[in-house]
Amino acid sequence: MLDTIFKNGSGRKQNQDELRDLVTQARDEREALGAMLAKMNADGLVRKCESLAGMVGAYDERARSFEKLEARMGGLLEQVAEAKQASEALTAPDGALTMPAGGRRVECPGARRSGHRGRAAPGERQVR
Repeated sequence: MLDTIFKNGSGRKQNQDELRDLVTQARDEREALGAMLAKMNADGLVRKCESLAGMVGAYDERARSFEKLEARMGGLLEQVAEAKQASEALTAPDGALTMPAGGRRVECPGARRSGHRGRAAPGERQVR
């Protein structure tokens, strides 16, 4: 460094030119690296956006599935409520499934009969 300061004019001029060239080259390389980094960030950003778009699509599909399930569950709950009302109407004191005065068991038409003729099913009390 001291040699550069104390050298004669032509040697100093050559060193200054080399130093300028080196600084210019460094600036060019820095610009190239900046451009490369920006491109990499942009590519990464594009990939990230595509990934997020895929996730949003999957969530939309799940939301539609949940809407379908919700509608189906609503229908099933309505059917259960109707069945409950029908069973309460049938088993009410004035309903169709009451015991007649004679105390004999009345079976509902269409009800399945057990394989035991005249006997109660296990755990069921036989009424005669």
